[in-house]
Amino acid sequence: MKGYEIAKELDVDVSTASRDIQYFISQLHNYLNSLAKETLPFMWNVHVYISTTTIIET
Repeated sequence: MKGYEIAKELDVDVSTASRDIQYFISQLHNYLNSLAKETLPFMWNVHVYISTTTIIET
């Protein structure tokens, strides 16, 4: 859905919808960055643990 379509649907000015969309995109990027920073190290540690355990058991 385009910004002007959202603005029309919400009955707001296109600039308002555009500004809000940019804000939401910025928040999404921040969320994804923090998720990656928190999750990837954990996943790597699990991988290393499983790999090490598998090597030791064989």
